[in-house]
Amino acid sequence: MLIMLQSLQNLRIHFLSLGFDIDWIKKSFEKSSPDRVYIVEYGGETDSRAIKATKEFIQFTKRKKIEVKSIKTEKDIYSAIKSLKEVIDSEKKNFNYFSITSGQREVVTAFTLASVLFYSIPKSICLYSMQEGEFNVLHSFEAKLPETELFQAMQFIKDKKECSKKQLKVYMFGEGYLKVDNHSEQNEYMKLNRRVIDKLIQWKFIKIDKNTKGGLITLTEDGENWAKIFC
Repeated sequence: MLIMLQSLQNLRIHFLSLGFDIDWIKKSFEKSSPDRVYIVEYGGETDSRAIKATKEFIQFTKRKKIEVKSIKTEKDIYSAIKSLKEVIDSEKKNFNYFSITSGQREVVTAFTLASVLFYSIPKSICLYSMQEGEFNVLHSFEAKLPETELFQAMQFIKDKKECSKKQLKVYMFGEGYLKVDNHSEQNEYMKLNRRVIDKLIQWKFIKIDKNTKGGLITLTEDGENWAKIFC
């Protein structure tokens, strides 16, 4: 009985990108019974067929008493993933399902990446196919992400545009993201290099104009893109 009550408390959240034909979606929803649906629009939709399908979908969900919300993202896959993360965070107590069957290719790509990057955030997260009106859950897996302190360092660099190793050291230790047992400038720089600088370079997220205490650190293009998602 307790397990049943806990299951009732966890909602089934679906993420969709609508295409031109929603017949598969209608059939699939009969099997998956979503509680809430997020329609993701990537850069706006101008195709009259897609607009018509969206209106038909809204009418269908109203009849079925399914709550529908909209996520509008810029035409930038990193911004799209960030928007998805914000919603996943708000739905972390629920089961999150991402459809890869219909809609814009860029949105389906964002769904796939989001399911891997944010696997550990919600109660459950997975991709599914509604091909021919079915509801087939696909195998999920989690990607290994950089440590939290790396994103904190990237946030600082992003806000500053550029910074010195000394400025980054003062910030990371001042905010408590890094700690050393024996406090000395040398030990702090060693910890900063080992735990943050070297790893960010390995990930190709930063570049340094010279490897000295005063060397200016900036984000690379990859670093800027990842910062859009996690910072």
